[in-house]
Amino acid sequence: MLYLTEEKPYELMEWARQRVGMGDDAHWPKDTKAYGIRDDANADEIRAVFLFNQFTTHDCAMHIASDHTRRWATPRTLTAMSSLPFILWKLPRVTVEISVNNIKAQLTCLKVGFQFEGRKRGGMDDGSDAIVMSMLAQECRWIKRNEE
Repeated sequence: MLYLTEEKPYELMEWARQRVGMGDDAHWPKDTKAYGIRDDANADEIRAVFLFNQFTTHDCAMHIASDHTRRWATPRTLTAMSSLPFILWKLPRVTVEISVNNIKAQLTCLKVGFQFEGRKRGGMDDGSDAIVMSMLAQECRWIKRNEE
């Protein structure tokens, strides 16, 4: 079974940094919060890392790094990931920026529930364009809402 953890945040950020192709001298912003998906069978094995930063009163940036399998994307982990910004931090939206060249990540975000918003020319660290996607709290199918 997989579980969400915020233990060893620097280890999680370093693992994610290597997987998303950041340079050796690149660092996550100081306000970054890192959460890892680990496997009960082998707690040392990280399946995915969710990072949140660039917080405002209505939005935050989210980054997802994975072990390049689909094993991490269970309803339980997607619910946990969605609960952080939408329930715990009470943000109405989350934004992701993905390289225009990373079609697999764009498709994963679409399957999870993100929607395309636009293109940020030259928005990636390597100078390539970024695809901007977002999810609004009321659109998130992974969290339960109280009927009012």
